[in-house]
Amino acid sequence: TDASIEASNKEYLIESLGFTEDKLQKLSNEIGQENILTLEIGVLEDRVSWLKERLDLKEYEIKKITQNQPDVLGLRSDINLAPKLDYLENRLTLLNKSSLRKIIVRGPGVLLFNIENSIEPKLNWLQSRLLLDEISLRKLILAYPVVIALSIEDNLQPKLDYLQKRLRLDNKSLRKLILNNPNV
Repeated sequence: TDASIEASNKEYLIESLGFTEDKLQKLSNEIGQENILTLEIGVLEDRVSWLKERLDLKEYEIKKITQNQPDVLGLRSDINLAPKLDYLENRLTLLNKSSLRKIIVRGPGVLLFNIENSIEPKLNWLQSRLLLDEISLRKLILAYPVVIALSIEDNLQPKLDYLQKRLRLDNKSLRKLILNNPNV
């Protein structure tokens, strides 16, 4: 029954991933997203297991990812997660699992974005706007992966324009400032 499935998933989220009752209540009330509480028994375990193996995650890291971004558990590994992780590895020329793990642990929301409509255009824009080579782009994303979640129009462009104008920076100086202080 649906009640037994939901109870089983709640138990797994609490015991294995450290979710609180408050967090589960918020998940129960969410509308529009696939409700992870009603996934078939075993699906959550499989998704967590796949993520842990793919990214070589430690227990505290998978807990951090899932508690900060529980919607990640609603994504299928074959359709949603694997293509994004593969894209990030290739686009940022990540040479080891630890770099990809670092990006996802620090900015798990990146897994919720579409490659073609969000991630790729944003990386291209950052590279162009800040005159970044591949190594510098990788350095920026590793240092501040949340930048992928920021809107170009509402956040990145206005902030970079403001900093450049206010501090009277040329493009090269702006690039250096952002690479040295990515959370600016």
